[in-house]
Amino acid sequence: MKDFDVIQQLHEYTAPVIQRLLSDELSSTFPDCSRLLEHHILETPAWQIALPVICSQAVGGSVDAGNTVAAAWYPISIASEILDSVEDKEFIPDHIIPSPEAATNLATSLIFLAFHSLSSIQDPDEVRRVTRIFSRLGFEATNGQHRDLTTTSATVEQHLSDYWETIILKSGSVFRMATAGGAASGTADEAL
Repeated sequence: MKDFDVIQQLHEYTAPVIQRLLSDELSSTFPDCSRLLEHHILETPAWQIALPVICSQAVGGSVDAGNTVAAAWYPISIASEILDSVEDKEFIPDHIIPSPEAATNLATSLIFLAFHSLSSIQDPDEVRRVTRIFSRLGFEATNGQHRDLTTTSATVEQHLSDYWETIILKSGSVFRMATAGGAASGTADEAL
C-alpha cells in the first residue's frame, strides 16, 4: 500500500471517531471540555486516534466497534497527558486551560466522558471486556505516575530500572489500553 493510501485509510478510520467525540451530547454540555477535545484532535496524528480501530480489525472486529473504543480511549489519553504535566509541575496555562486546578478538573471530566462513551457498546460481554481493560490499565498508569512522584534516591542501575518500569506503567498502560481495548471490542479470545 502506498503512503498516500495508508494516510487516506487512517483518515477514514479517524473521521467517525472525531465526529463522535465532537458531537457527544455529554461533552457538549461542558464547553471547555469540548474546546479541549477539539484543540487536541487537531494536534494528534491520525494513527494515534485510529489505533483502537486498527487493533479491533486485526482480530476480526468491526470498524464501528473500534471507533467506539477509540472515542473512549482518546479522552483518557489526553487526560493522562494533562495529569502528568500537572503532577510533574510542567503544566503551562493557556487559553483553554488557565490553571493547574482547571487542568485537573478537565482531565477528570475526560475520564468520565471516556467511560460514558463505553456505555454505548451494545454487547454486554464486550462492554465488560473493554471496561475491565480500561480500568486495570488506568490503575497501572496511575501506579506508574505515583512511583514517579515518590521515587527516592537509588543507585544508577536501580534508578534506570525504575525509570523503565515507570514508563512502561505510565505511557505503556495508556497505549496498551488502546490496543488491548480495541482488540477486546473485536474478539472475546483473550489470547488474541
